[in-house]
Amino acid sequence: MVIACINFMNMSTARSAGRAKEVGLRKTLGSLKGQMIAQFLTESMIYSFLAVLLSMIATYLLLPFFNLLAGKELGAGSLLDIRLLFGVVGIMGLVGLVA
Repeated sequence: MVIACINFMNMSTARSAGRAKEVGLRKTLGSLKGQMIAQFLTESMIYSFLAVLLSMIATYLLLPFFNLLAGKELGAGSLLDIRLLFGVVGIMGLVGLVA
């Protein structure tokens, strides 16, 4: 997960060089600095949210195969543990902000 977060942040940084034209054009048209910051933060948070949503769906769907492979009996109810959800939301917010 750490490697995926680092990769996402690196890709966001690399993409920012390509968005320099967009930023310049928006500044020319009168966009405020706060508006651009809000847009970029919102985009990062949306990407993080979608990644978490897809990973939770994939985990739910692949859990029976993991149980069979590992010889464990993990239930899907453990995905809805409040501590896990708070941790996931915290990581999602941190990754979205850092990216």
